[in-house]
Amino acid sequence: MIRFTCPRCTHEYEYPDAMAGNKIRCIEPNCNQKLLVPAPVAPIVPAAPSARLWNYLENGQAKGPVAASELRRLVADGRLKPRDAVWSVGMSEWRPMHEALPEMFRKSAAAGKPRPPSATKKAGGGDRRGGVFEKIGIGVFAIVAAVILAGLFMLLFPLIHTSAAHAPAGNGDAGKADPQAAREMKPQEVTALCKPSVALIKNREGSGSGFLVDGGFVVTNSHVVADDTVAALVVTFPSSDLKEERYKVRLAYEDRTRDLAILRLQGAPKVAPLRLCAAALAEGEDVVAIGSPGVPGIDGGVSMNSADKGTLGNPNFKFSGEDKVYIQHSAKINHGNSGGPLLNMRGEVIGVNVAAIEKGQQGPIDGVKLAIPVDDLRAILDKAASRNPAAMDHATATHDGRIIAMNLAKTAAKYLASAKFCAGQAQDAVQHDKPAGEAYAAARQGITEAQQQDKTKLIDPAVARAVFLDDRWEEITDLLSGSALDDELRGKLRRLRELYLKVKGLYDAPTGTIEDVAQQLSTISSDLSKVAESLDAEFGSVF
Repeated sequence: MIRFTCPRCTHEYEYPDAMAGNKIRCIEPNCNQKLLVPAPVAPIVPAAPSARLWNYLENGQAKGPVAASELRRLVADGRLKPRDAVWSVGMSEWRPMHEALPEMFRKSAAAGKPRPPSATKKAGGGDRRGGVFEKIGIGVFAIVAAVILAGLFMLLFPLIHTSAAHAPAGNGDAGKADPQAAREMKPQEVTALCKPSVALIKNREGSGSGFLVDGGFVVTNSHVVADDTVAALVVTFPSSDLKEERYKVRLAYEDRTRDLAILRLQGAPKVAPLRLCAAALAEGEDVVAIGSPGVPGIDGGVSMNSADKGTLGNPNFKFSGEDKVYIQHSAKINHGNSGGPLLNMRGEVIGVNVAAIEKGQQGPIDGVKLAIPVDDLRAILDKAASRNPAAMDHATATHDGRIIAMNLAKTAAKYLASAKFCAGQAQDAVQHDKPAGEAYAAARQGITEAQQQDKTKLIDPAVARAVFLDDRWEEITDLLSGSALDDELRGKLRRLRELYLKVKGLYDAPTGTIEDVAQQLSTISSDLSKVAESLDAEFGSVF
């Protein structure tokens, strides 16, 4: 694959080698830079382990990055052991230090050299009697040692054979120790190990959680990214050493039915990815949930990566009449935890936190929190990993198109309802000899009063528009002028934008008689319904 960046806005691209020499345009808003896909280059050989910077675990706490020489000093001081886990950029998981840095623990070559002959031994062979006695003594010792070892082997063989028969089956890494799967950890250790890889995902409407997995993908819930465009998303890792580093993303895959979204970081992640659990789940096992719930009254309004321990209650929870399976657990999750990982005591992801059931028919419910099983996540990740950059750009544009369509349609509908209300009020006033313009303006003023008396569901369109469209109008223009969307969908969105501008213009400054305004509003209403109906087939309901 050919990887390169736009020199103007630094947007990252990835294309097959066959695309070399093709001309494209940058898809980033406000850029539109002409680009030439470069020729493929030889892969860059990664730096030797001794030249990298390393993160390490000390007493369950993730620390670093430090140079390999510092790790050597920590080992010499007794603070770290060869089996302690380390990680560096480019690794897919934490590994024991003696595997990641084997040269650190190799014995000196001099240690294997034979010793020189004794200085006291006489030239020509020395004392012949001494040599004979020495040989006899060595022979006797060898025979006795062989007898003892044979006896020990006969005693221990049944134990060794039994242990081997009950050892867990390998997963392709036979002989390699995995620091996360090798032992059960305490909740505090799981939290310390995994928190640096848990993400905070912010947009202009709120925030949610996510976590990094192999391949530079960030997992979250679809509803976390459902209220804003992908361009507005900002991902950070608030518990890592580089917590101020902000990542922009592309949408790699979205399954709104299963409430999962996979984001692709633009830029190499500098934290370790979390591992996905491959073992069966057991009722009653301990779990840890990590995420960033919203908490009013604190700085930023978010409690960054808070963790809570719970118990796995039911690994096969289903709602009546539904086929979707959830993991039921008792770890506390709140608004903002959505998309965060549910972890076992080996630091492996067993699910994606999605919801909490707070009320039932009989009253409040406690201890029923739900997560999407890791098997469902794995299937979605496989689909995301199979997509090339062009497919990800198309998924991103389609998501943004849905967000824009939904907000254009809703705001246009509010303008339409308000304009009809004003026209109706003005018609009554004109019949009592009041000028049309004055009557219409008075009706607009009456909207506020009608809302205060709760006589109508009208909302002042200016307020509704300010909430979303004012800040995104440039994004709308760029999306509809780009090439990532299908032509048919782009045409529908352009028509929706046109109707929005028409009804807004009629509401802000109506022209002609009240009858003319009413007729125009009727036509717009009919056209708006047709466009919305056609978009429903693409996105689901846009109103």
